[in-house]
Amino acid sequence: HRLAITAIAYHPTINQLATASLDRTVKVWDVTTQCLLYTMTAHTRAVRAIAFSPSGNLLATGGDDNQILLWNLATHQVEGRPLEHSWAVTTLTFTSDGHTLISGSWDKTVKLWHMPNSQLMAILEGHTDLINSVAVHPCRQMLASVGKDQTVRLWLKESFNPYLLDD
Repeated sequence: HRLAITAIAYHPTINQLATASLDRTVKVWDVTTQCLLYTMTAHTRAVRAIAFSPSGNLLATGGDDNQILLWNLATHQVEGRPLEHSWAVTTLTFTSDGHTLISGSWDKTVKLWHMPNSQLMAILEGHTDLINSVAVHPCRQMLASVGKDQTVRLWLKESFNPYLLDD
């Protein structure tokens, strides 16, 4: 990469990892040989978030162009239309079954996207500032988000009403 590296993710089934950068690129590396396999370029601004689908067939990337791109790893090409936030995408994760992609953004929202058709399922609002990270519980229907507003919000799938963790 020519500029700072902003995110990293291991492939779930083979010995590869992907990196994202402020230079607008995503690179996929072979961990065993420590060699660059390929570079993907479609974002128009910095890339801040990456996540492999559990099957390893897709790589989701998001960045300062307010878009989430879904890369087909067999072809190294973007699949379908970009998914959008109204501000930079900062975090991405898939549910363990691969049926939902979750994104967080500087627009203060968490979005849930149904896979594989990329339909927007829900917009979770409640943060009062930028969202930095999201995490999915591995067994329960719950996710968590954190942001610049210094809060941890737990979202239950039944209602998507947030619970605040407070110290």
